[in-house]
Amino acid sequence: MTTTHPDVLEPYIEDDATEQHEKPEVVDFDELIREGAAGIDQARATLITHVVRARRAGRSWAGIAAPLGITRQAAWERFHGHVDHAERLLGPADPDTTENPATGPAASRQSSTTDQREEGSGA
Repeated sequence: MTTTHPDVLEPYIEDDATEQHEKPEVVDFDELIREGAAGIDQARATLITHVVRARRAGRSWAGIAAPLGITRQAAWERFHGHVDHAERLLGPADPDTTENPATGPAASRQSSTTDQREEGSGA
């Protein structure tokens, strides 16, 4: 059974006192449906863009899934094709721009500092 939010139906509930004397408004439902569909398409494109950017910045699938209220597996299934396509077009993400502590700028600096210490100690 489908339920409809009361706010959606409110404009269609007739108030007999006012409706008896007013002409019904002509509504172009085709245009309204097209506008709604265009809004959905734009929202989907925006979401995909943000997910791709988040993955390229090192965000985990769990980190992407959390704000969407889905599992990391569901997030991967829904978006991995878009992320893979972006990688094919743009190449791999720059590790210096990632938020992943194991591959981000701080890790690179720490790794080079450790390498310099090892070289200096003759190890």
